[in-house]
Amino acid sequence: MKKIDKARNELLSRIPPVVAEHVLGHELSKVGQQYKLGESTRLRLKREPRKVSLKWGASPILNIKSYKSTFDKLELIQAFCNPLSRYYVSHYSALYWNELVQQQPKDYYLTREAQARRPVHTNDYDPDRIKQAFLKSPRHTSQFASYRDSKIYLIEKQGLSEMGVTTKTIEIQKTPISLRLTNIERTLIDSVISPFYSGGILTVIAAFDKAKINIRDLYNIYEKYSLFYPYWQAIGFILENVKGRELAEDWKSFFDMNKSSAFYLDRQFRSDWLYSEPWKLYYPRGVFHDSH
Repeated sequence: MKKIDKARNELLSRIPPVVAEHVLGHELSKVGQQYKLGESTRLRLKREPRKVSLKWGASPILNIKSYKSTFDKLELIQAFCNPLSRYYVSHYSALYWNELVQQQPKDYYLTREAQARRPVHTNDYDPDRIKQAFLKSPRHTSQFASYRDSKIYLIEKQGLSEMGVTTKTIEIQKTPISLRLTNIERTLIDSVISPFYSGGILTVIAAFDKAKINIRDLYNIYEKYSLFYPYWQAIGFILENVKGRELAEDWKSFFDMNKSSAFYLDRQFRSDWLYSEPWKLYYPRGVFHDSH
C-alpha cells in the first residue's frame, strides 16, 4: 500500500466523514507528521473531501467538508459540534435529544461560549427599565447557516466552561453519531432565559413537567451564570406549578426572596398578565389553569 493510501486511511479513522475544515486540517497535520508527508501530498489529501454548500445569514463562521455525496443533517450538526469548534447542541434541539419534547426539530440551535466575556452588571435593578426591556420582542441571533430546508442557528453565550455539557450517542441508519449537548438542567435554564429558542414558554413549561430534575445541579449551573435578571423566580414559579410546592421550596431556599423584585415569565409583557405574589412574577393568562 502506498504511503498516501496509508495516510488517508489513518486520517479517515480520526475524523467523521462530514467534518469542519479546521478540524480536518488539525488532524491532517498530525497524520502528515506521522507519515512524513510532503506539502503537496498534504494538500492533495486536504482537497479530497468536497465543500458542503451552506447559505449563511451573516458572515461564514465554519467551512464544512464531506467525503460523502449525501449525508444526514445530524452528521452536519456533529461537524459543527466538534470540541475544536466549541459548539454544542442547545435549547429546543437539546430538549428533543434529552427526550423532553416529541417533535423532532427541523431547525437546530447550537451554542458557543465567548471565552473572555463575562456579564458586566451594575447593582441597580431598576424595575421600570426591566419592564421596558420585557415589553419588547426578544432579539434573535442573526448568525445562522441554511442547509436544504433547515437552519442551524448559532448562539453565543457567556463563558461557563461548558458546565452542563455532555455527550450523547444517537444512531442514524445504524451509524452512531456522537453529539455534544447540554444536559437536562442546563437546557431547562437556557430555555427559561430564551424561551423563543426553545419552542416558546408553553413548550418550556411542558419540558419542566416531563423532566427529572436534580435541584442541586440546577442551582449549581444557575449560579455559574451570574445572571442579572432574576430568572430563578421564573424557574421557581414553573417548578411549583408542574412539580409541586416541595420541590419549589427546595429551589427557593437557595435565594433571598426579600431582595427580589417584580419579574416576568416571558418577553412581550402585556397589562392583562396575571401576577404571582409568592414569586413576584408576571405571567401570561392561560399558561396554567389556575393563578397564583
